[in-house]
Amino acid sequence: MSEIEEIKEKIDIIEFIGELIPLKKSGRNYVANCPFHSEKTPSFVVSPERQIWHCFGACNEGGDIFKFLMKWENLEFFDALKELAKKAGVKLSRLNIEDKNWKAKSKLYEINHLTSEYYHYLLTSHKSGQKGLNYFKNRRISDKIIKTFMLGYAPMGWRNLFSYLKKKGYQNDDLEKSGVVIKTRDGNYYDRFRGRIMFTLFDHRDNIIGFSGRTLEANPKEAKYINSPETLIYHKGKNLFGLNATREEVRKKNQIIICEGEFDVLSAFQNGIGNIAAVKGTALTFDQLRLIKRYCDEIILAFDMDIAGNLAAKRAIEMAEDFSLNIKVARITSGKDIDEAIKKDLSATIKDLKKTSSIYDFIINSSLFRYPLEDPFSKKRIASEIIPFLAKIQNYILKNHFVKKLAEVLDVSEESINFEIEKNTKKISFPVFGNKETNLNTQKRDEVLEEYLLALIVQSKNPKERLAFTLDNLAVDDIMNLSIRKILSELLNFKNEISKFDKTLPAEVLETYNKAYLSNIALIAVDDKKFNAEFQKVIWELKKIILKRKLNEISTKIKSAEDDKILLELNSDIKKILDQIQKIEKKKT
Repeated sequence: MSEIEEIKEKIDIIEFIGELIPLKKSGRNYVANCPFHSEKTPSFVVSPERQIWHCFGACNEGGDIFKFLMKWENLEFFDALKELAKKAGVKLSRLNIEDKNWKAKSKLYEINHLTSEYYHYLLTSHKSGQKGLNYFKNRRISDKIIKTFMLGYAPMGWRNLFSYLKKKGYQNDDLEKSGVVIKTRDGNYYDRFRGRIMFTLFDHRDNIIGFSGRTLEANPKEAKYINSPETLIYHKGKNLFGLNATREEVRKKNQIIICEGEFDVLSAFQNGIGNIAAVKGTALTFDQLRLIKRYCDEIILAFDMDIAGNLAAKRAIEMAEDFSLNIKVARITSGKDIDEAIKKDLSATIKDLKKTSSIYDFIINSSLFRYPLEDPFSKKRIASEIIPFLAKIQNYILKNHFVKKLAEVLDVSEESINFEIEKNTKKISFPVFGNKETNLNTQKRDEVLEEYLLALIVQSKNPKERLAFTLDNLAVDDIMNLSIRKILSELLNFKNEISKFDKTLPAEVLETYNKAYLSNIALIAVDDKKFNAEFQKVIWELKKIILKRKLNEISTKIKSAEDDKILLELNSDIKKILDQIQKIEKKKT
């Protein structure tokens, strides 16, 4: 047994994924809202028998426990392998994997680690960092906080860090890729950060992924803040400042306070407010919300933002609904931000953070402030801003509460608000077999039916018997999907136990097989009569599509045929096909 197989043997995929997202039993599988994209109905399916997962929604991705961890943590295979091996208690003695991308990332982590230590040393132990240290002291930041968050100082000078890292043996190209130095057009290198206090940016796994530098100049020629550029390990919008230090308190309280600035986090953490993190900008991203959901169910927004007029903020609130995250808003009364408020009145700030209002109350009040209720047109503008938010609320009790409140505020009927909500949410969907909805504009009906037929075959009690019935009515070559055609051909010739069938499949078709195996047909699988009817219905529908396809081919040949004998034969073929279609229609009725 390989080490990879040993790890899979020791770690149950249901238990592993179930610790990260809530799974619900559905037939022989488990389902959940996909953690990799925003959705309202579960499309993420996990099989305890096969130890695999697949998303039938926007992602359309799947795999084993390794693929899940790679996507969940944004890891390379080698990193996921090491982590799962550690969890399973498996030593990777026999495995030697060379992963270039992993090696490149490891080098960037090393460079960032040394850079953080360098800036931290200059701030705390070198005279060149005295200016930065004085600034932190004036902002009442303690030595303990400076150490905990690895704060630093980048002195003036063009090549201080560059020279230090070169002495450590790093190549120019690697230093440029890390983002801590910049390459000029003429091939020279200089430090990105100069004359700035430095904030080390960690991911939630305590890896140093980048930096943010704040100038100390009163009237700077450059930007007040400069951040690391996008790199292999730093992606703007995927992390939250401070979460590596505050995550346990966030988990303990099942709540996170989201603020805007680094100093808000530092001051709050120093004064006992430990469930806090900062986001750059005013809107949370999908990746940040997904990250938050790992630790808690409630978000408190503690910064000034014009939610109603901010499209990015609207999208964040919609996504938070899909993650079942409860968003509240705290009004900070003692200062312009948490840092200033704490310095002025800590107890008042703590009260403000506890005295929160629902995000929907905040949106309604914000709109009323911007559009006073003077005439019907103002009411229309208020409603047009608020209704898209209410339309996204999934809990009916919560939705009805705010529908009633908005109706009272606007002095209109609840029916009129619900009517506008219905208009806002109305979408066209197309029913497909198996109680599944799909958009036929993105996938042709024959493709959907072929995938569904494969699911019915492989999930049936006797796949070989179902395949035999299929081939009595359809030819394998009539199947358009080459992967499905290959799977059916392999199954036809397979002689062993069906449970071992997937082990014999080529890698290029395995994902198609897994998808069919995980397709949610639980509602019909338990009822033999319903299953048989559905199976035959799919066969007839596919056969009719194939016959119509052949009709089109013959019609094309007739247009170019000049020989009367050939024309008679083609017309005869058309008559035969039409008779077959007619028989199918009779069988269906």
